[in-house]
Amino acid sequence: MKPSSPNDWYGWQAVGEGGLVPFTDLAASIDENGSMNVSAVDSQTEVSHAKQQVASGRLWTGYTHLGLTLAGLGAVAAGLDGNGNVALGSVNGDGVVWTTQERTALSARWSGWQPSAHAPRTLALTFQASAHGTLALFDLTPPDVEGGSVWMIGQAGLDSTEWSARTTTPFFRASRP
Repeated sequence: MKPSSPNDWYGWQAVGEGGLVPFTDLAASIDENGSMNVSAVDSQTEVSHAKQQVASGRLWTGYTHLGLTLAGLGAVAAGLDGNGNVALGSVNGDGVVWTTQERTALSARWSGWQPSAHAPRTLALTFQASAHGTLALFDLTPPDVEGGSVWMIGQAGLDSTEWSARTTTPFFRASRP
């Protein structure tokens, strides 16, 4: 395999317009139509969302706000649910993880934010789909909180808005105070 070079990439370009910069965290995902989606926590601690106007294109929509504005909103995660729609998660300063799921990519309708779990002092969040299509949401705690562990919650069922209890992943050591 040939190593990649800078010439193998397009030049950098701004994504979306109208975002309330500076952004403090971001996550990206592809939707059921093959369009890239980017979500970011903006300067008003709200999740802003933009997507490609056409799959694989270089034009983007402007940023829209998805209705979650909480003090201390930090990490954001994006993934695909079992129908190929974007799912988002974000955690606020009180350690509450909020989630929402896109209902249809074409109309950009969302399920609405709801509290889904408690994750104290999360440094990072990420979604990953399981082999049977449910999502797992992973969070990383700082070293002084629960030993710098990786934790996870999983969807209760395919495309469910309910989540299982937060547990440590079996492949990461977690020390509890």
